[in-house]
Amino acid sequence: YDPQRDFQPITQVTSGAYFMVIPPSVPAKSVPEFIALAKAKPGQLNFAATGTNNLLAAEQFNYMAGIKTVAVNYKGTGQAVTAVMSGEVQMFIISPLIAIAQVNAGKLRAIGVTGLKRSPALPDVPPIADTLPGYENITWHSVIVPAKTPKAIVAKLSRELMAIIRQQEVQERFSTQGLDAVGSTPEALAALIKQETVMYAKLVKQIGLQPQ
Repeated sequence: YDPQRDFQPITQVTSGAYFMVIPPSVPAKSVPEFIALAKAKPGQLNFAATGTNNLLAAEQFNYMAGIKTVAVNYKGTGQAVTAVMSGEVQMFIISPLIAIAQVNAGKLRAIGVTGLKRSPALPDVPPIADTLPGYENITWHSVIVPAKTPKAIVAKLSRELMAIIRQQEVQERFSTQGLDAVGSTPEALAALIKQETVMYAKLVKQIGLQPQ
């Protein structure tokens, strides 16, 4: 399918940064220290991957840091989190909802956030961009419908959802999960999809990622 041709955007619901986490057994307390460790052990550190999003985020980090950590694929996030906590892999770029609980429990160490600013959910964790200027990788959620959905339905859904998302109670609930409530127009969501399609196509070419 073609995300720009086959779907009709309704609204972007949330936006949020991932967290880079490592097991407590890894002797690094920050992104610069992790990069130094990876450079001292080229190809010997692994990262967990459960899908395209965190795979690309980690490979983008590798590319910009000039290091080589190796992807280890897992069938699901739960399996990957267990692997990181045990030290089977040394790094995982993970969604805020899962990271927050494990970091607060002391089972994982968060060393960087993939957004350009600190997250209120874990305010002591600095942006990776502080070390690698220009690094940014954001997760977001949206509502879309089939491309041939009548315009009147698209307009009604957009209007109703935007009103719900912008309610203070909804925004506060998302905030506890490390996410910002957005509630964008269909046009703004379409522009975001187009922008990220171009960005990720460029990144895939830069890092030489091959289809699997």
